[in-house]
Amino acid sequence: MDREQELEAEIKKEESFIDYLFSRLDIELDHRNYDNALELNEDLIKSMRRARKLKHEFNYMKHLQNVADQMQADGINAQMIFWPKK
Repeated sequence: MDREQELEAEIKKEESFIDYLFSRLDIELDHRNYDNALELNEDLIKSMRRARKLKHEFNYMKHLQNVADQMQADGINAQMIFWPKK
């Protein structure tokens, strides 16, 4: 569960940064600083892509855990299938 909490924290951090970039972008556009707005827009796109990637990883992890829980409820050792010892 450690990675799950880490992902949640990263997602929240990225979403906060996206909110910050949106507010900065509004300010730059209001002041007609189009060069700065363009740079902020590029940063915003990168941040949104990163947040989407983190959310996909988080959702996939949750899905695997749900499948493993169901398998264990059916008497199958999901630990050996999804998280084999190295």
